[in-house]
Amino acid sequence: MKYSPDDTPIALGSAVRLGELRLWVRDQGMGIAPDERERVLARFGRGSTAALRADGAGLGLAIVDKIVTAHGGRVDIESTPDLGSTITLVLPLQAAAPTRPSQEAIA
Repeated sequence: MKYSPDDTPIALGSAVRLGELRLWVRDQGMGIAPDERERVLARFGRGSTAALRADGAGLGLAIVDKIVTAHGGRVDIESTPDLGSTITLVLPLQAAAPTRPSQEAIA
């Protein structure tokens, strides 16, 4: 909503497909350039034109990405600059087996 004009819709949706739950949000905002998609998932990462449109620290998608990854999923970004973005959280329907940290990681 921060990056879309006030009079444009924000769509939410979900689907179950191929053993995955897909939750998505779509806007008609400024979009994210292909070379900036990795950056917006990083802590404090923002698109090059984001600061011109809205305040923010660049933490929102980074937090989402960490939570989704911790649950064995991923964040997919489909976007066209000046037309909008679809951010999809893809989560496995069956939980992955828990992993134990290696002894080196504990020390």
